Amino acid sequence: MVYNQPGVDLDEHETLAAAAIRETLEETAWEVQVDAIVGIYYWTHPKGHTFVRTCFSGVALHHHPDQPLDHGIQRAVWLTREEMVALGTRLRSPMVLRCIDDYRAGRRYPLDLFHYL
Repeated sequence: MVYNQPGVDLDEHETLAAAAIRETLEETAWEVQVDAIVGIYYWTHPKGHTFVRTCFSGVALHHHPDQPLDHGIQRAVWLTREEMVALGTRLRSPMVLRCIDDYRAGRRYPLDLFHYL
């Protein structure tokens, strides 16, 4: 089992922020409001796969406890940073902690950083 923040697969003509809202609902059963970008991260797995992650910050609005989660997700959990560190190699990537650290450091960029043409 690995731990990660909600991940985003873009649907056609969907903005990253809209995808983050949708995927968070599908993977955690939480409706959220996205307010800012925390960072954009680029990481290459030792096996060669490259990942680009956009981390958003926002507010949890409403939980839907009876909503089924996406296939493969066993449950959504809220953990402290210390609990995340203790997971060690069970974190999907080093981007998980980096996003948390950047959020805690106050990094916020406006959503209009993205330009959709």
